[in-house]
Amino acid sequence: MLNLILLAIISTTYAIHGPLILENIGSNCGENDVFQVETFEVMPWPPILGAKSYIYMHGMFHQNIWLQEISVGTCVNSDTCTWQRFDINTRFYAEESWPFEILWIYPSEPGNYFTNVHLTAGNHVSCWQFTYELN
Repeated sequence: MLNLILLAIISTTYAIHGPLILENIGSNCGENDVFQVETFEVMPWPPILGAKSYIYMHGMFHQNIWLQEISVGTCVNSDTCTWQRFDINTRFYAEESWPFEILWIYPSEPGNYFTNVHLTAGNHVSCWQFTYELN
C-alpha cells in the first residue's frame, strides 16, 4: 500500500510539474549509471534545523530494472549515520524518465552533515550526495 502511495505522489508531481527544472544540489557518488540523475533539488534550501523538506530527484533509466527501494542516509560530523528506507518494488524500463519525490526531515541537531540518496536493486544503481551545515 505504501508503494502505491509513493508512486501516486511521484506520478502526481510529474503530471503537475512535468520534468522538474531546478538547480542541482550535490554530486554523483555512484559508480553505476543505471539511473542517471538529471536534476536534484532539496527544498527548502538552505537547510533549516528540524524542518520538513522534500528531496526531488529526476533522471533517466538506462536499462530495464526492478527497483527495490530508495535509501536516504544522513551522517553528522562524518561519524554517526542514520538511514531511512522507502520501498518502491516497481519495474522501470530503459530510456524511461522518472521523477522521485521524497518527504524528509532535516536533522534537529547542529553539525556538519552529508546525506546520500541511493536507488537500490539488490545493489546501488544510483547515488547522489549533498553536504550542508546546520546551526
